[in-house]
Amino acid sequence: MRKPERVPLLILIAATVCMLAAFHCAVIPRVLAHPVAQGEMDIQIHRGRIALHARITLEEVLVPNAMDKANASATLRDACRKHGEYLLKHLFMYADKQPLSGKLIKITEPPASGAQIDFVRYDFEFPLSSVDAAPREIALSQDVLNDFQYAPGNQWEAAYVVKIGMAGAAPRDGGLLTRVKPMAFSCEWPVPPPASTQRTDIVVYGVLILFAAGLFYLIATMKRGP
Repeated sequence: MRKPERVPLLILIAATVCMLAAFHCAVIPRVLAHPVAQGEMDIQIHRGRIALHARITLEEVLVPNAMDKANASATLRDACRKHGEYLLKHLFMYADKQPLSGKLIKITEPPASGAQIDFVRYDFEFPLSSVDAAPREIALSQDVLNDFQYAPGNQWEAAYVVKIGMAGAAPRDGGLLTRVKPMAFSCEWPVPPPASTQRTDIVVYGVLILFAAGLFYLIATMKRGP
C-alpha cells in the first residue's frame, strides 16, 4: 500500500524557495531576472506530431505554488500536475510558423518520500495539421515563470538545455532555450524517388521478367526437339 504524501515536505521546500527569493532581493541588484536551475528538453519530430520530453527542476515546479497562497497546502503531486498545465500555457511550439496546441501525456512523479528529489518528468505531444504532415521547420519559445516576481520589477526565469532531432535519428544539440533566446530547427525528411522514376523501374522490371520467361520457354522447347 502506497504511503500517503507528506505535506510538510512540500511546505518546507516552498518556504526554502521563498527564503532564496528574499536572499536575492537583499544581495543582488534589481536589474536582472533570476534564472532557476536549468531543466532539460528532448524534442522528437515525427510525421504528424512532435513529442517533447521535459525534465523540470523541482525549484521551477514549486515557484508558482509558493507564489499562489490558495495552493499553499497542496501536495507535491498536486503541484506537479498544476505545473504541467502551466507549462502548456507557456511553451510555444510552431511548425512552419503556425502555432501548435499541445497536450500533456504523462507525468513521472518524484520518488517516494525520503528519496532525494531533483527533477519531475513531463511528456507532451503537439499534433500537426494531419497525421502525415512533414513540416520544414520547427520553432520553440517560452516565457516560463516570467509572470512571477521575486522582487519588484524582477521576474523569475527558467532555462532549458535542448536536444532535438528527427524520430529514429540521433538528436542534435539545440542549445539553451531561454525567454530571450528561442530555438529553431530545420527538418530533414527522407526524399522519395520521383514518381516518373518509379514508373520507369516498373516497366523495366516487367520487360526483364517477360524476357526471362521467353528465354526459359525457348530453352525448354529446344531440349524437347522437333
